Amino acid sequence: MEEAFPYLEEICNKIGVRRPGTDGEKKAVSYIEKKLKEFGYNVRKEEFKYTYWDYRDYFLEITYPERREIKNALPLWGSRGGEIEGEIVFVGMGGRRKTSSLSWGKIALSVRGGYTRMEKYSNAIEAKALGLLYMHNRRGNLLEAGIVSDSGYDEDGIPAFSITKEEGDKLIEFHDSGGARGRLSLEVEVSEKTSWNLIATLDHEMEEKVVLGTHYDSWYVGAVDNATGVSVLLSVAESLAQEELEGIEVCFFGCGEIGCVGLKEHIKNSSDEITGIKAYLGLDSLAHRWGKRAVYCDRRSKWIAERIS
Repeated sequence: MEEAFPYLEEICNKIGVRRPGTDGEKKAVSYIEKKLKEFGYNVRKEEFKYTYWDYRDYFLEITYPERREIKNALPLWGSRGGEIEGEIVFVGMGGRRKTSSLSWGKIALSVRGGYTRMEKYSNAIEAKALGLLYMHNRRGNLLEAGIVSDSGYDEDGIPAFSITKEEGDKLIEFHDSGGARGRLSLEVEVSEKTSWNLIATLDHEMEEKVVLGTHYDSWYVGAVDNATGVSVLLSVAESLAQEELEGIEVCFFGCGEIGCVGLKEHIKNSSDEITGIKAYLGLDSLAHRWGKRAVYCDRRSKWIAERIS
């Protein structure tokens, strides 16, 4: 949609990083609210509190069979701080059975895929692992940012880091040829912060409605995830306003990257409106570079998904 590109450029080039708790997040909220009002929408701004997690400092190194720092790494949002040292064991995709049989008192190394990041983290904690290294499954020195706890912070958790496939493959090679050991150090900061949802309609009273939603936050500049969703939804909202189509609610949710916090808060505080929702379409990562198109739905909405895809 060419109409969406001006919004995409504004979000990526002028606002930039929109990670929860940053100035970029606030700028994104102000920009989206301004555009919706220009289109003629009634905009309700919902404020909510959430647990904010961030890291102050971190350090990773291999201590055996060679000693060197792992510089290309990233702490995973919500993991517990601390300093640990121990044997590194490869647990494949991090399933419960394999993790529990290998990880007690050790640092679990799991590859991306098969299970969610949070499942791998939970399995490692349950297995009494000291920490978790989460390696990417594609080459190119890629790091995957993301959460391991949808509660914001897990006090009973373990330190967890994202590492590249290149670093992970080297650790697996060490593991298979005599063993590997490492040291992980992570200092974190946890506090309460405020974020916002924007709920926009053309008419105040709607007995029935279709809801279009997206999250506006991002780990980095987030051109794909999720400036694409925001820019396309702004473009759609503008077109709907020009056509004066009613019965549509347009939602921009905060803190989507850390467990869909804004969406959950909206549902919790709008229970009396839920029965009037006839359909919901969420827009996320609409221009993925791996070329896959995906529409997720329940069984009743399968026919809609097939039409869209």
